[in-house]
Amino acid sequence: MALYPEAFGPYDPQDDPLFAAKLIVAVMVADGHSAMLAALIDGTSEFETIEGEPGWALERRAADFRAWVPPEVIASGRPEIFVGRATLAAFLEAALSEARARRH
Repeated sequence: MALYPEAFGPYDPQDDPLFAAKLIVAVMVADGHSAMLAALIDGTSEFETIEGEPGWALERRAADFRAWVPPEVIASGRPEIFVGRATLAAFLEAALSEARARRH
C-alpha cells in the first residue's frame, strides 16, 4: 500500500472522510486495474460495481459513486462514503501519476 501515502498523503482511516475512496483507487491502480476503474468513472464500463479483496466495493450510481470498505477489515471513521465523478477522477489521476513516477 506504499502508493497510498505518496498519492494521497498520510494513511489516516479514522480522520480522513474520503479514505474509503482513496484506498479503493490506490488498490486498483497498484493491482493494474486502472483502465477498469477509468471505465467505471467515465460510464463506459458494462459493470456498475467493482468489488475487491478484502471485501471493498465501488458502485456507480446515478449522480455519484459509493465507496465501501468493511469496518471489520479496516476500522475507519467512515467505512461508506459517496463521492462525485470529478473527485474520483482526481483520485485516479493522483494515483496514476504516482505509479508513473515510480516506474522512472
